[in-house]
Amino acid sequence: PHLRLPHIYIEGRSRHGHGFYEMLAMKKREFAELPLQFLAQYDPLFSRRFMVHLPASAVTEFSQLVNPERAAIVAHHFHMFDYEFLGDMLYVYVLSPHPTLSQLELMLQAGVWLAGELEKASC
Repeated sequence: PHLRLPHIYIEGRSRHGHGFYEMLAMKKREFAELPLQFLAQYDPLFSRRFMVHLPASAVTEFSQLVNPERAAIVAHHFHMFDYEFLGDMLYVYVLSPHPTLSQLELMLQAGVWLAGELEKASC
């Protein structure tokens, strides 16, 4: 079974400047921020730490892929990274010109864990 993820971008709040959002709006016109009411059943720490950008067609899939339990783990343990789902790919971003070895190890751990969870959710 080949994984087909909708295009979703989960980013840390206040991690990017105004220019980033202008570029995102120009390149991904169908993207909108997931309204907070969609995260009502989620750990409040997730919505305090992250914003979710996605096309309206992916809203239902988001809650299946990143359910409240997965979101809580991301918010509590892997909040220093941004995440992007696209097709069969998961990208994990760290905003640092010189990431430390421990940041890279945690980034790898976050990616391996989340990739496994996305595969489970897609079955």
